Amino acid sequence: VKIKRKDRKIHHIIKDYKLPNPLVFNNGEKITKKDQWFEKRRNEILQFYSENIYGKFPTKPFLVEYKIIKKEDNVFNGLASKKGLKIIFKRGNRRKEVKALIYIPNNVEKPAPAFLGIPNWFLGFNKSLWPTKRVLKRGYALITTRFQDFANVQDNFKSSIHSLFYDEGQKKPRENEWGVIGAWAWANIQMMN
Repeated sequence: VKIKRKDRKIHHIIKDYKLPNPLVFNNGEKITKKDQWFEKRRNEILQFYSENIYGKFPTKPFLVEYKIIKKEDNVFNGLASKKGLKIIFKRGNRRKEVKALIYIPNNVEKPAPAFLGIPNWFLGFNKSLWPTKRVLKRGYALITTRFQDFANVQDNFKSSIHSLFYDEGQKKPRENEWGVIGAWAWANIQMMN
C-alpha cells in the first residue's frame, strides 16, 4: 500500500529507519541470558534514548518543596478528594514553580496507585478525555500538571524548567541536552517522586 503524503515539504527529511533489535548488543552479539539484558543491553538502550530522543537530563543537585494550595474533600459526589499543589524546584538562587492537580479516591486504602499525565489537563480531569470517574471508582488516583510549566518553546525555553540548570550565560538547552520530550520525561519522574 502506497500512502500519499499531503505535506511534501518534509518528505525528504523523513528517512526509512530500522529500529535496533532490543535482544542484540550494539556490537551485533545476540543476548542469550536474562542477566545480559540487565547488565549491558539495557544501558545501551538508555544511552541511545539519551543521545537520540530525550537528550541528557541534568545531573546538578536541586531541592524541591511541596505546598498544598487548595483542597476539597468530596468532589464527584464524594468519590474523591482533590488537592492542588505548588511544587517549587530550587537550585542556588534560581527557582521554578509549577502546579499539580491530584484526585485521590476516597474509599480505598492509601496510598492509591496513580495515573500521571502532563498534557494540558490542569483545568481538571472532568474537562479532559480521561474516563475520570471510572478510574477513580476502580481505586486509582490521577495526577496532572501543565506541560508548558516544564517545557515552553513559545518563549524559547526562558520559562521552562531547563533554565534552572543552565550554566552562567546559557540561554537555551545545548544540542545534546534535554529538549521538550526530555523535560516532560523528567517532569514525570519528579511528579511520581
